[in-house]
Amino acid sequence: MCPLNSYKRPVWLVAFLLLSPSYPGLSSQQAVASENEPILRDEIYQIAQEFYSEEKLGQFRISYTSIIQQLRLRINPAMSPIAAIQSINDYIFGELDMAYEKSQDNIDNALVPSVLIKKQGNCIGIATLYLMIAEDLGLSLHGVAAPNHFFSRFMTEDGPINIELADDGNIHPDSDYVERYKIPGDLIGTVYLRALSKRETLGYVRANLGVAFYKRGDLNKPIAFFEASLKETGDQPETYSNLG
Repeated sequence: MCPLNSYKRPVWLVAFLLLSPSYPGLSSQQAVASENEPILRDEIYQIAQEFYSEEKLGQFRISYTSIIQQLRLRINPAMSPIAAIQSINDYIFGELDMAYEKSQDNIDNALVPSVLIKKQGNCIGIATLYLMIAEDLGLSLHGVAAPNHFFSRFMTEDGPINIELADDGNIHPDSDYVERYKIPGDLIGTVYLRALSKRETLGYVRANLGVAFYKRGDLNKPIAFFEASLKETGDQPETYSNLG
């Protein structure tokens, strides 16, 4: 039997264990799955395994661990929601220099591992990263959908705060989205502009991947992604339309 100190875990494995839901070193703020809600980080990682090599996923784990460690030094429970959002924005859009890319035909723009490594993503890709970070920091953020758009929302005692990730995380009122995307009144708060569950957010990730494959000319994979998406959301008009 090898001596206990003769085996040194590679850096990427240490990073992965630090983020494991069952690993106690993640601290009391670690994300916890419930009966109805998964850990977003783990679900996104599982989806990404279908597309990326272990080497690339290892790079992601190291980068993501570093982000959480850095932000935990900057954000504390006494901070106001606005201050916490600003700290995350300063890191993601300032220090990381994350760039918004509107295009939906690139799978890399929608999946967090590539978004973080390339520092570029579309609305669903950056929003998912933002939501994962908030989850691991113990902040109450949710995904929110508008027609062909996605952003995040901080739920506070004083009301919701919309975080527009196509605008470096700046705060936008609901009225901006209603006007820009021409959202009918009967769909506000029902289909659009409501705080989504984690499972619903995952549904939008899968729908975005379906769109990306379709725009690349693949006519088979999109159907599987669209159908999986509707199982988690059930009320995406765009996805129903894409399925014909």
